[in-house]
Amino acid sequence: MSSSVVSCSETWGIWPCSSSLGGSVILMAMYGRIVLFGANLIAEGSEQLCEVLDAGLIGGLLLPVLGALPDTLIVIFSGLGGAPDEAAERIAVGMGTLAGSTAMLLTIGWGGSLIVGRCNLHAGVSIDERLTRKYDVVNTGATADSLSCINAGAMLLTAIPYMVIQIPASAGDDHDRRVALVSVFVAFIAMAAYMVYQLRSPEIQRRRKALAHSAFMHHLAVQRASALLQSATFGFSARRTTSGNGSVTSSDSQRAWDLVDEDGLPNDAALEGLFREVDKDNNGMIDMDEFMDMMCAITPSDEEATHIEGITVKPPSRGEVALLFAQLDAGPGTPGSAGRGSARSMSHASDGAITLNEFKRGMGKWLREHQAEMQRTKIAATTTAKSGRFALPPGAVQQALLFEDEAVEFPPHSDDDMGGESENNALIGSDTSTIHLDTAPPSHREVVLKAVCHLVAGTVVCAAASDPLVGAVSSFSSAAGLPPFYVAFVAAPFASNASELFSSLAFAMKKKKKIFSMTLSQLYGAVCMNNTLVLGMFLILVYTKSLSWTYTAETFVTLLLILLVGLLGMSAYTFRTWVGIAILLLYPLTIGLVVFLKESLGWQ
Repeated sequence: MSSSVVSCSETWGIWPCSSSLGGSVILMAMYGRIVLFGANLIAEGSEQLCEVLDAGLIGGLLLPVLGALPDTLIVIFSGLGGAPDEAAERIAVGMGTLAGSTAMLLTIGWGGSLIVGRCNLHAGVSIDERLTRKYDVVNTGATADSLSCINAGAMLLTAIPYMVIQIPASAGDDHDRRVALVSVFVAFIAMAAYMVYQLRSPEIQRRRKALAHSAFMHHLAVQRASALLQSATFGFSARRTTSGNGSVTSSDSQRAWDLVDEDGLPNDAALEGLFREVDKDNNGMIDMDEFMDMMCAITPSDEEATHIEGITVKPPSRGEVALLFAQLDAGPGTPGSAGRGSARSMSHASDGAITLNEFKRGMGKWLREHQAEMQRTKIAATTTAKSGRFALPPGAVQQALLFEDEAVEFPPHSDDDMGGESENNALIGSDTSTIHLDTAPPSHREVVLKAVCHLVAGTVVCAAASDPLVGAVSSFSSAAGLPPFYVAFVAAPFASNASELFSSLAFAMKKKKKIFSMTLSQLYGAVCMNNTLVLGMFLILVYTKSLSWTYTAETFVTLLLILLVGLLGMSAYTFRTWVGIAILLLYPLTIGLVVFLKESLGWQ
């Protein structure tokens, strides 16, 4: 009877094991629950850090490094000890775990985060915490920021170490230790470069946001100037072209009052007319108050109307108008202003007044920017058909929404959009008085300390439970008669990458653009760590054990997924729900592709 019992080895001498099918299932459930507990600790600590630190830094650097530890440990343990032939057999489990981990993150993690984080879409941008069309896969989705697009590109670049080792292997040189050593250096150099980039990325994001806001203000200035000029032109034309029956007839001279000519270039005559309209005191210069009137003294409908129904454009603040004024009041003096001093004519400094030449030069530049943006978005290059006034470019408004710019806002919530929330408020009463707490909120230091404790505890729990969980999965594969590679590819990643998977889904469920951007950054960063840190450790084992690189199928599937999802992440900010469903379905297709390549084509 004792000879028929297959013994098992307790992991680290403390974790129980089983060689039976039923016992393996029970242990898988137990260890999986422990890993889930650790993942929840990491997610909670990460959310606390987001309150005091930059979300892009947390999602792009810290979480991926922590999440890569279980995979790294599995790879290291898979290659320790044993003869070269035995090491080659055991290290294949580590490679299956690495490839399966990347596949899971880029399919279940990416697609699942989009599905659970979907919101209503308006003007191509998701509206935070608003989901009333739950079963609409076209008009719902999630929006990320430009930084997540850059992180997707970084993920593509960190895939280079795979190609460094795979290309010579595909050419028949699969046992060159020098190639493995070069690949190790490339992997860790790529990891260092990625970390440096992540440390600098918050500043990059701030600069991109500032540039987007500045461009939006330029478009707004063009729109306000056009509205003012058209309003003045209509009154002028009405006085001179009114027919006997009181109607206003068309006039060929109307074109002279458009800000752009037939070729879409700035119209000097119209700009001069606009200058005279803004220059209320007729002293040949525009001061700050006059420019403020041009930007703000328009009818409320002109101030808030855009080409996108429902989106409100707020009037610019005096500070924003002052920045625009300074940009116009920055050029050299005009030839006609020599009487104001030769120093003024040779200087580029501001003097608190905008001359005609400065106005034409600055507004002409903004008009060209406006026309280029309208052409890029395939909108009419000159004016809108109804009002004859310039519209704000859709791309500029969308950028403002993406960056959560205070210059624009979504329409207020309606009862339908609130999904019954107003009814609930009526049931519980309308008392919204402020509750004053006796205790002061925790300091930043306390928040960071608590978050670090959660992160460390979660990482320790995940690392401690991942290895016995993989052991339980391997016992299950033996008892069920399944190939161990496929079990490693399918089951092991759910243990080693549970922290990224569950924390990503938990973050995405917040249904906010900022959080969804961090979620994608976390997933891209986890894959970057797989491509650099985990692969680098794997390549060290290949080098030290003098093993052959016989992982073409795993490498091909990994690179294919990285290329597909990376290009998708770089191509857009907003992803509709159906895209998430399609990406989610790639996971079983990926497993099928690995089986086909290894079993049917014989790829090793």
